[in-house]
Amino acid sequence: MNCSYCGQPLEIGRWPHCPHGWVRGARAQNFDPVVIFRDSDGQYRFPGSSKESTPKGSQRIELRTTAQVRKFEREMSAREKRHAESKMEKRDAFFSELHRRNRSELRQRMQHMSARGREFAEMAIARNDAKSFSVRARKFEPKFRVLAFE
Repeated sequence: MNCSYCGQPLEIGRWPHCPHGWVRGARAQNFDPVVIFRDSDGQYRFPGSSKESTPKGSQRIELRTTAQVRKFEREMSAREKRHAESKMEKRDAFFSELHRRNRSELRQRMQHMSARGREFAEMAIARNDAKSFSVRARKFEPKFRVLAFE
């Protein structure tokens, strides 16, 4: 029997090992690690190459397996989602007083509207409520990805 990769004859006791060694390396995931620098304030930096030296005051993180890369992507997505939710909630809080005043004024004007006008105004209010930034933030999915693994 010959090796299907290199054609060399296989001897009894050698199969499935060929004299040239394993066709696939010892590591199933053979790639340079994904390198990330985490600053002392928790910010992440992504170097252009895994060979770059670690900046002063930063921690070097090396992701050596696909599982580690996917876990980091999930963690970063969750972090970005929390950040977006916080930002949207602050924006909602900022504009809530303005919305409250505008709604009050609209409701007063609705008393003098036709039935069809009131119906239209109610529909506009409901539509505006559905567009709340915090509602959109809950639907927001950052889907952070390390492009080399797409």
